[in-house]
Amino acid sequence: MPVNERRQHFRIDDQIYFEYKILEPGNCYSDKSISEDLLGQGGQQYLETMDYFQSLDYELAQLTQSLAIKEPAVAHYLNLINAKIDFLVRNLTIDKKMHLRKVNISLGGMAFKTKEKIKEKTFIKIVIYTKPKMIPIVVNAVVVYSQVISQTLSRTAVQFEGLTYEQEQLLSQHIMHAQIRSKTDS
Repeated sequence: MPVNERRQHFRIDDQIYFEYKILEPGNCYSDKSISEDLLGQGGQQYLETMDYFQSLDYELAQLTQSLAIKEPAVAHYLNLINAKIDFLVRNLTIDKKMHLRKVNISLGGMAFKTKEKIKEKTFIKIVIYTKPKMIPIVVNAVVVYSQVISQTLSRTAVQFEGLTYEQEQLLSQHIMHAQIRSKTDS
């Protein structure tokens, strides 16, 4: 991909939770097994919990809307309590072995540090926990470059491939959220 094509998306430095798996050429992988491997037991439980919470949120939103007409302060209070519960669940169910990692990310791809140099054009799967709601998405990517920066680290850049509309929307929200956060921090 030419450099000018890669630069058509807004890029931002951020810290995110993510994991990746290198897909070795010639091996056969099922999307389900890769997703389960990337997400782990905690990630699977997290997805199930988030699906359940999403159905509850829909019902709560309808009730809170009708309550807001008569008692706006009570409706606001209930929304704040719901946000606190969501935050606690996200932080308690994310796999403890995952850590925040610095990345440079856009809708087109991301760059991050790896412990190994990865060959160009290597296919990988990445699970990214998008902010603000920490919704995990599993994306396909291909390595654009991997440059050694020290004896133990390389800087690897990947291009996302075949993002769905929903994945693009979640990544876009994440990037806008990170952009707003970086402006308020400075």
